[in-house]
Amino acid sequence: MKNVLIASILAMLFLVSCEEDDTSIDAKNIFQGYELEYNAQENETVARAFFKKKDKTGEFIALDGGAQIRVNDTLLRRDAASMAAYYTKFNGFVDTNYYEYASKTGNIYTNEFQLSNVNEISFSPDTGPFNMMSDYNVVWDGPPVAENEAVILQIGYEGGRVINKTVTETGATKIELEDKDLMEVGRGDAQMAIYRIKEQQLENTNEAGGRMQLIYNSGLVPVTIE
Repeated sequence: MKNVLIASILAMLFLVSCEEDDTSIDAKNIFQGYELEYNAQENETVARAFFKKKDKTGEFIALDGGAQIRVNDTLLRRDAASMAAYYTKFNGFVDTNYYEYASKTGNIYTNEFQLSNVNEISFSPDTGPFNMMSDYNVVWDGPPVAENEAVILQIGYEGGRVINKTVTETGATKIELEDKDLMEVGRGDAQMAIYRIKEQQLENTNEAGGRMQLIYNSGLVPVTIE
């Protein structure tokens, strides 16, 4: 299982085509999507960006015509696999991050984010192993789900089946992992990760708007499914 947020919208970039940001696309109608993720196991902060035509439901587009995106004055590079995602990595936990989007018309939109606004999360020490014939309540270490937050459990195999279980109810403290989920993944030495995602709107943006997702990622943890 790759150490990426499969539940993230950015994962879909690997499955869809995109359009170039050509002159037919009005720069004021480009939706800005940002992600800021800390991986506790790798001890690194990853900044990502993607852009869509008109609004958050539009087609992914690649920047062109001199448009660019920077974080903390570092230029985000285009992901060769997705052709529409931009990213960079920083060592350690980088709390304050400045996203600066310069459109092809010369407008600059700067937004500041604190990664510490999303609470830490990790597995409780007694999580797993799992038996395929049983149900489990996976309880995490960290605060309950807050407003505009989601907690996602990911479990599966690298190159094999991976499932995601999500809870968004404010105040929730557990994720229900059912026997049918475990049977879908299958028996063996699997890996799991747990994420907390907090969504925020951009304060400085164009007419199409945008959003930020702050993510705390536990990193991959080995677990046996019996």
